[in-house]
Amino acid sequence: MYWSITGTTSYLTQAEGVWNWSTSLTDGSRRHTKGNALVATEGDEAPSLVYYDGPVIGGCGGGSTSFYTYNSGVMLAAAGALYSATKNESYLTSGNATLNAFINGNALLSQENNNNGNPFQTSGILTEPTCDSSACTGNDNAWSFKGILMRGVQYFLDAADDPALTSLYSTWIGYQAAAITKYAQASDGDVGNVWYETTANQVYNPASLGMAVNAGNLAAKVGHE
Repeated sequence: MYWSITGTTSYLTQAEGVWNWSTSLTDGSRRHTKGNALVATEGDEAPSLVYYDGPVIGGCGGGSTSFYTYNSGVMLAAAGALYSATKNESYLTSGNATLNAFINGNALLSQENNNNGNPFQTSGILTEPTCDSSACTGNDNAWSFKGILMRGVQYFLDAADDPALTSLYSTWIGYQAAAITKYAQASDGDVGNVWYETTANQVYNPASLGMAVNAGNLAAKVGHE
């Protein structure tokens, strides 16, 4: 955040305002349905505590309820940054709730996914719902989304600096790094965009490699070699 660089109070105030708007679901007029669940049409936090794409601002925007991994990653990084700036533990509570829902799923997330379970996991391995099964056709920027999520998790856990909190997710983090090596890494060392199977239509490019680097950095920081 600019506040951490400049110390200008207005930047922190604005950041907290954006956070409050993004996480607010108190006004029923700002909700519509996806599957059997209510989601916000202003702000972008779903009742499951996972974030989705495409908020509406003053009538501008489509209110998309598509799920992408990076949506929650950005907000996890924000929760960590705001906690570092304010020491307000509500940001840690919120970030932990989002990370837990993202990894472990819950009934509301399944409802938001048309009752098809957690859209972000395939056998415990991080999955990009709109991209991994279709080689990101028409959505090339999605090759970097899982990396943004993993970087956001790192920023959040770094800011929390709480071994007990990190321990809740350490096994899952290490599993992602192991899955990348097992399923996504080619014989020449390059890494594809799909982490959960070797038969997928892998895409190899700098973005897919960057995703793997972010996952590896996070795994190393929490103690996996």
